[in-house]
Amino acid sequence: MSDKWVVTNIRDFMEKATRCGMVFKAVGNPKGSIIIFYDMYCPGCALMETDLGDYFKELRNKGIDIIYVDFPVHKVDMLHAKARVIYKRNPDDFLKLIDSVYGDMINKGNLVKDFDVNDAEAKLELENVKNCKLAAQSIGVKGTPTVVIAKYGRETATAVFGYLGPQEIMDLVTRELF
Repeated sequence: MSDKWVVTNIRDFMEKATRCGMVFKAVGNPKGSIIIFYDMYCPGCALMETDLGDYFKELRNKGIDIIYVDFPVHKVDMLHAKARVIYKRNPDDFLKLIDSVYGDMINKGNLVKDFDVNDAEAKLELENVKNCKLAAQSIGVKGTPTVVIAKYGRETATAVFGYLGPQEIMDLVTRELF
């Protein structure tokens, strides 16, 4: 089941998303962005990443910024904070981490318990996790996965809550961004 809506305050939100989110810049001149609100324990997020993770990475070569925004609904804020530390150390390691975490969830039924990051270092990122949640709530995000597709220069964007399936997401991205 999914829910689709128009985000009207997209410029204000994009400022918040780029400040608190984990940004993977487009190659060349960016045309737009895909903002992915995720939770480490979200089965829909795991399915979406398994189905579309490579597609999202490829979109960067087509001028699309990809932004991961923390929205932990399963009380795993510290896990998200630790993932942010990994992102800050090396953004590519964050993408590998997401692939591994969600792959284990889908293929083995395992939920990650911890990452190899010092708790004291991660606590410094908890405020960013909180700010991500507040930014998400400011545009009506209720849960995960939620994807926002925003073409730069427009006043509005399209948001979808729930995983629609790979073809539906790819079709929506094509309609909105290309």
